[in-house]
Amino acid sequence: MKEKILFFSRMRLTEQYGELNKHLINDFECLHVPYDNFEENILITKYNLPSKYNMQSYLKNNLYSPSLTELKELDLLILKYTNNRFNLNSSIQFDRGLKLLNLDDAYSIAYTYFIFWDNIFKKENVSYMFHET
Repeated sequence: MKEKILFFSRMRLTEQYGELNKHLINDFECLHVPYDNFEENILITKYNLPSKYNMQSYLKNNLYSPSLTELKELDLLILKYTNNRFNLNSSIQFDRGLKLLNLDDAYSIAYTYFIFWDNIFKKENVSYMFHET
């Protein structure tokens, strides 16, 4: 069974990951997750790479209002995987989009991001992920 690589395609990375796919397909299973319909269209029309996931479509249809318990769990997860360098609030402050929102909206979007990615990683058994820095 091949290891699975996930490519989060956004902006110019969509073109790079689309091109890279043909060089990796013999050795890896490649999963492309476009940021929005624009990137999804490029992947389909230019590289014949349909995707089961579209981040922006998911966010539009699945905005969560997390409980305090869910926020605490997300906070602990961020602390764990950043070696206590970031927590949920500091992550929001460093995100150029989230820091402009009121805190409840930022929590909602951050938690929705988490659910989106968590579902993909649980369903798809991803070994590696490439994304924007």
